[in-house]
Amino acid sequence: MKKFITMLSCLAMLLATGSAFATPVYYGSTDATYGTGGVPALPTESGYYIWTNDPQRTSWSVRWTGNNNGAPASYNWFGSIEFGGLNRETTTKIMFDNNDKISIVDDFLNLGDFVTWQAVAGPAWDGFDFTISGQLGNVLGFNLGSSLFTQLLLTGQDTAGTGIFIGQNRITPMVLVQNYNTSGTLKTQNFEIPAPVPEPGTIVLLGAGLVGVGLYLKRRKA
Repeated sequence: MKKFITMLSCLAMLLATGSAFATPVYYGSTDATYGTGGVPALPTESGYYIWTNDPQRTSWSVRWTGNNNGAPASYNWFGSIEFGGLNRETTTKIMFDNNDKISIVDDFLNLGDFVTWQAVAGPAWDGFDFTISGQLGNVLGFNLGSSLFTQLLLTGQDTAGTGIFIGQNRITPMVLVQNYNTSGTLKTQNFEIPAPVPEPGTIVLLGAGLVGVGLYLKRRKA
């Protein structure tokens, strides 16, 4: 019985901290309060900007720009964000052009939801906002691509990211650089961020469920 309870406890801990180890996990700050109209009030530097703007870390923003401190250039931007088993998300496009594309794949089995995009951006900002509901053990898997990243070298190990800025302090995460297409002309940078911590009530319910299972098995054994 003690072994079974220990196993359940370990499982709960894994769920609480679990994430895939195939890609680096960013544990730093994601909070930021940026400018109005969807444009970050930041020094312009070409790349992706990612942040949350609420204490629960459920409201997220993703932006990209080709304005490199006053020297604008247009780049192709593409990629996806996977929400491993998260509840239904809402996504709002910010300043997308007519030819840009964004799609939301909401898995009704709750096994994996995705937001994917294809866009072209120069000195302006493009991007989207989305909200999520956290569950134990889930992560946000970022797969960020751009023609800005064409010259990056493929890595089989963690490396410092390029052109990715997270939170108010524009922190660059560790990433894996991978091919996006078979010809190797496009590359993505991949990393994960843990999902928000569930509300205390959720954790209490999980604990109560584990205790209930233990009591049931104990009575059955008796």
